[in-house]
Amino acid sequence: MGGDPMALFILEEVGFTYPSAERAVLSSISASIESGTFNVICGVSGSGKTTLLRLFKPSLTPHGSLRGALLFEGKPLSALDAKEEARRIGFVQQSPDRQIVTDKVWHELAFGLECTGAPKELCRLRSAELADYFGLTPLLHRDTHTLSGGQKQLLNLASVMAMEPDVLILDEPTAQLDPIAAAEFLSVLSRLHRDFGTTILLSEHRLELVLPEADRLFVLSGGTLFGGSVTETARRLMEEKDLMFDELPAAVQAGTLLRTEPCPVSVAQGRAWLEKQTLSTTLFPPYQASAGKPLLICRNVSFTYAADAADVLHDCSFSVYSGECFALLGANGSGKSTLLSLLSGQRSPYSGTILLNGRKPADRRQSVSLACLPQDPQLLFSRETVAEELTHAAKRAGLSKEDAERRIRTVCSDCALSDTLLSMHPYDLSGGEQQRAALAMLLLSSPELLLLDEPTKGLDTPYKKALCTLLKQFTQNGMTVLFSSHDMEFCAAAADRCALLFDGSPALCCDTRSFFLQNRFYTTQTVRLTRGQIDCIKTNELLSSLKTGEDAV
Repeated sequence: MGGDPMALFILEEVGFTYPSAERAVLSSISASIESGTFNVICGVSGSGKTTLLRLFKPSLTPHGSLRGALLFEGKPLSALDAKEEARRIGFVQQSPDRQIVTDKVWHELAFGLECTGAPKELCRLRSAELADYFGLTPLLHRDTHTLSGGQKQLLNLASVMAMEPDVLILDEPTAQLDPIAAAEFLSVLSRLHRDFGTTILLSEHRLELVLPEADRLFVLSGGTLFGGSVTETARRLMEEKDLMFDELPAAVQAGTLLRTEPCPVSVAQGRAWLEKQTLSTTLFPPYQASAGKPLLICRNVSFTYAADAADVLHDCSFSVYSGECFALLGANGSGKSTLLSLLSGQRSPYSGTILLNGRKPADRRQSVSLACLPQDPQLLFSRETVAEELTHAAKRAGLSKEDAERRIRTVCSDCALSDTLLSMHPYDLSGGEQQRAALAMLLLSSPELLLLDEPTKGLDTPYKKALCTLLKQFTQNGMTVLFSSHDMEFCAAAADRCALLFDGSPALCCDTRSFFLQNRFYTTQTVRLTRGQIDCIKTNELLSSLKTGEDAV
């Protein structure tokens, strides 16, 4: 087919307001999504990305006041009947577990088609094709709950594609995946776009993996949407000093700052471009470990969930010093969350010892006050508003009314909780806002040891930076922080030391700079970009090496 691509979706002055909300989350959005294009949407946490994406899927549209016109192929989207919507508009959610509805992989692949009344022969044929295309054939007879996070998300994608949709909408589909699983998922998504011309509408924080494929990059800010090519959008973000500029990959930031045409987008383009640049020989000093005694010692710890099951952790040993920030990295299923549950006292190892301040598990709670933020912050919520959650948390911490008011003001400031957010039900917050609210609740107890399970899940780059600064303040004041994360950039910025969990125990444990420079896959985009040229591990280090004087970043 020739000519210009056709507009699949058209938004005309679209606005949306949640019930009882003082302000609209989307105010006046006018844009078009062209058929066959790959579109990426980014924005700060709470900007309305999830709300906007759900408007494109009528069955998922949230309850509230919708204004303006949203057209699908020139007709009102609301006029599309349920069967056509299910077939033509596919949607993949953030959580791999929330979309799976059956117990077997083969049944999940066929479930959507079965619901439309498709013949069994077609269901079987389509399932066979999809299983081969997505590499799921060896898993066909597996129980869905036994799959890894990456496998579950691939299954969700395959199940949606069974319907042969015209457009595929994905809401941060790699948020809960490790770097390797995320890269695999997004490469499959790119292949789908190239092989079938499926229109893609994707919100994603790992922009370095998707921007090389993107036709358009949209930014949602202040309830409005703007976008264009990656180069055009990056330049506008730079000129307007928008916080989202820091979310862009290192190569894009560097190329935009130096006004390179065309701007490098992929790692390969960035490396070729960097070879032509003059880089400073700045030496970045390594982290100096504390000379004191460790606050936490994990010695030969082993754990399994069932007597006849393989060990999740086996002979796991490492130490964390008082006042340092320590990061645990590893693939989905490597045991990071399990280890945090052992350290917090929620579970006990079947062998080995965990010491906190030199004390064994039976009396460690008496020696060190600790708090643990779970991967799902909703597990901590039980009240009607965020303000009530904080008041209740302050009471549990034993604070007086005066101290509680003072501490609540402090943690609200630290965690960027506005009066508007305080008045909302915790479940009505965005994923990033829930993370911040849950962290604020834990901070009210002033813990000596803070355990965080994927603390940046759902957070935008500006708040990640704020959280990094906050953790550094905590450690400078004597608090010890241990967190697990799939976010390489955050680990590089926040952690003093890192450990990589593999086969039940740390395969590598050392200072953060050495950690990322040694790794090929569990490393930052900056290391991939600059390897062999300069020992940068963070984007700001690269930009400082490229620019000097008043232009230094």
